[in-house]
Amino acid sequence: MTYHSDIVRKKFLDKVYQPLRHWFLNDVERIVVTTPNYLPGSPLLNQFPDKTEAVTYGLDKDIYPQPASELLAKWRERFTGRFFLFVGVLRYYKGLHILLEAVADTDMSVVIVGDGPEAAALKQQASDLQMGNVHFLGALPEADKVALLSLCYGVVFPSHLRSEAFGISLLEAAMYAKPMISSEIEIGSTYVNIADETGLVVPPEDVFALRAAMNRLWDKPGLAAQMGNFAQKRCQTIFTAEMMAKNYVRLYVDVISGNTKEP
Repeated sequence: MTYHSDIVRKKFLDKVYQPLRHWFLNDVERIVVTTPNYLPGSPLLNQFPDKTEAVTYGLDKDIYPQPASELLAKWRERFTGRFFLFVGVLRYYKGLHILLEAVADTDMSVVIVGDGPEAAALKQQASDLQMGNVHFLGALPEADKVALLSLCYGVVFPSHLRSEAFGISLLEAAMYAKPMISSEIEIGSTYVNIADETGLVVPPEDVFALRAAMNRLWDKPGLAAQMGNFAQKRCQTIFTAEMMAKNYVRLYVDVISGNTKEP
């Protein structure tokens, strides 16, 4: 079985669910986490180290749409300067309220793609802060998302709670050679985004650290490009759909043949 996330916020549900979950995890042959970073921070999975292993996600760029030149021109006309991009569902653990505070009273533009339960509160926060540099675009077709990924200066991923188990948008950023900014919350994000190599990593819920990281990339285009290029090369080596499929095939063969997990 693939284990995506600990129960972080619903503590009562966790207690009710615990006996069934423990029985089930005891019974399965192998537990898969999506990055090696997740296991050390999970008290539950630490009870099953001998049968837990990481098979990370992988992407295939060929299945992503190639945005038409007219679509790229449309977004270039709308956002004429540099901008940071966020892509995802607007949920409580995404840390977007922290991002808004970080870019308040700055000249850095942020484009937010996605919708979700926190949308109204975030838009109200941006209105209260009188922010003209933050743009909420809502949910967009895939081609528009790819166009904005292609055009953005970098991708910011401020999730601050372990409810965020991985962050596929970071893989997409790396695939399109964009530097990343993320928080260290002991999940997959810092396996994808290596601090000071593919981007910058900050403490969670630290407005000033996030602002400083964004300013650092904003003021150093050469560094940003270098990090983005390294992120893309690493993505092409580790985070491909082909690699993910090979790892799962190897895992299934091991389980069927009765092989134990390699140390």
